[in-house]
Amino acid sequence: MAAAIASGQPLGHAIAPSIALVLAGAAVAWLLSVLLAITWPRHVPVHASRFRRVSARRIAPMLRKHLRVRDTAFMGALRMAVGLFASAVIAHAIGSPRSYWAAVGCAATLVGMTVMGTLHRAIQRALGSALGVVLAGAILRAHPRPMELALVLFALQTVAELLIPRNYGLAVILITPLAILIAETGHASLGAPAIVQARLWDTLLGCAIALALRLLWRLPRGA
Repeated sequence: MAAAIASGQPLGHAIAPSIALVLAGAAVAWLLSVLLAITWPRHVPVHASRFRRVSARRIAPMLRKHLRVRDTAFMGALRMAVGLFASAVIAHAIGSPRSYWAAVGCAATLVGMTVMGTLHRAIQRALGSALGVVLAGAILRAHPRPMELALVLFALQTVAELLIPRNYGLAVILITPLAILIAETGHASLGAPAIVQARLWDTLLGCAIALALRLLWRLPRGA
């Protein structure tokens, strides 16, 4: 996602300040995670203890096991890579100003574990994005000040995180303006109508490509 957003930045954009801002955001997230881990009562799940026992000696055999053409994990990763590549290339070919949005939509849809799961994911992503771009357009037209924008992002992220485990479609309504505001605020290259229109069409393109791949490219062992 970070690489995709970076690819959509204007040419000549300074790299060093961008890296510093990304590191600053990561530092804040790390600090909050550590503070919560220290102060918040928690229960360690069983799989977490297993994860700690994974060592470099065990990782190499695991990689060799899955890096086979007929392996489900390998083919799933390859299908995802093909979907991301195709989405970005097609979006760029048709003149999308932010072709990586199509790739993000494709990736989010291909997460579905079954054909029906992918179909439901595509529908939820498409409908959620359609409503989300309306919300994003309204926020962009209001031209929020920096502190107001920070509060809006806080509210969108908080509610989206609460909704994701319960209803992905509703969460996408908030994730869409969140992503648009993070990626587009401060850039004058596109107006609000062009941004929301490009986001919607690119998302629909990515969902369509993901659904086509899921239907046509079946993984081994009925995955």
